[in-house]
Amino acid sequence: MRNGGNPAGAITPPDVERLFPAWGVWVSDTGHWWAARLANLSPAELRAGCRPFVRGLTGTDAIDGIEEQEQLLSSADRAS
Repeated sequence: MRNGGNPAGAITPPDVERLFPAWGVWVSDTGHWWAARLANLSPAELRAGCRPFVRGLTGTDAIDGIEEQEQLLSSADRAS
């Protein structure tokens, strides 16, 4: 999936963005998947382990990282 190549049926960054509209997703020139939150995190959310960026080797890794971050965000919001 490096540099825009898309084997048939492979997940793409826009696919991930449709699943998680609060995130911007891209594949770097080195082939790593990156996702960035489109909103700032509060100090309490950062203390709870929320991070503004997620990196993975595959689209599935990025999705897993985003899901983990969304769970942390939900937990941080409930705690405040």
